[in-house]
Amino acid sequence: MCPRFVRLARSTSLARQDKKHLETLEAAISTKYCRPGCDGCYGSCPRGVPIWDILRYKMYFENYGDQKFAMERYARTPGSNSAAACTGCSAPCEAACSHGISVRARLLEVHTQLTFAAPAPEEES
Repeated sequence: MCPRFVRLARSTSLARQDKKHLETLEAAISTKYCRPGCDGCYGSCPRGVPIWDILRYKMYFENYGDQKFAMERYARTPGSNSAAACTGCSAPCEAACSHGISVRARLLEVHTQLTFAAPAPEEES
């Protein structure tokens, strides 16, 4: 863990540079990070995709470096409820997200990332 974060975790006040650092991090991830405990999108998917779970698997893969675990967890998602179901969807989950996350795009990234799914080859003309 970064020594700076350890120091921040033990502190009850923030130095200006620490606050600025945290604000920079927030700006970088605020529209990508699905917050634990937020249930804004719950029940918004007409296809029953467990959005919060699948985005958590993406976090395991990208942020925690636990790619195998993330892929194993995603593989347990029934095919009809996988992020592949998001293809062609009108994405009512995005309207339900109060944090401005491009939910559909993130879920499609997860599907490609965690299944090693290659994009469909382009047809030759």
